[in-house]
Amino acid sequence: MSVFLIRQIAIIQLGKFYTYKISIIDDHEMIDTGLYTSMRHPAYAGTFLEFTGAAFLYNHFILSWFISLSYLIVIHKHIKQEEKTLIEEFGSKYEEYMKLAGMFLSKLK
Repeated sequence: MSVFLIRQIAIIQLGKFYTYKISIIDDHEMIDTGLYTSMRHPAYAGTFLEFTGAAFLYNHFILSWFISLSYLIVIHKHIKQEEKTLIEEFGSKYEEYMKLAGMFLSKLK
């Protein structure tokens, strides 16, 4: 599966709950199915793989490392705020989900 599709499928699976800014909408539901069964942030994981893959495609390994690391640093702060908001909204249900699903990768069982 192309990394672009990972991101697109993740966005489709979030449906109306996908937004560019951190927000809770009316009747907000916690999505933990599809790609979200095993990872909490598949759209961010897909974007990370897109950036990394593009740099490798052009044989820029140092650029790839720099872009990937920069993206992780920037997105990590955003994810922490997003997860804080989700914990405030869904409480222990989201905290339990965090134990089951990895941030970017599936947790080994």
